[in-house]
Amino acid sequence: MLVYEVDSVEKSDIVVRAVSARNAADLLVCKATVRGAAAGRDDVWCFVERYLKDKSHRVYFTDNAAEAELTICYVPHRGAAGWVKIHELQDQLA
Repeated sequence: MLVYEVDSVEKSDIVVRAVSARNAADLLVCKATVRGAAAGRDDVWCFVERYLKDKSHRVYFTDNAAEAELTICYVPHRGAAGWVKIHELQDQLA
């Protein structure tokens, strides 16, 4: 997934909370430095500097669990990335 980080909920497509405990996450995410690695993947995120219409998602990061639509935990390797829980956004992010 290509991620364009925004500074408010109003500007976002999705509100995400990042946590450090894998068992508290809906999705385990591996960060990629190249866009191609994130293409077609919910669980691999590449942060972009500008919004690419129809290719990226505007994401607002929050610390508020009640505000978050999705809870993620970053993992160091793609092999560890993936959905932990059944979620309405599954296969909708790529």
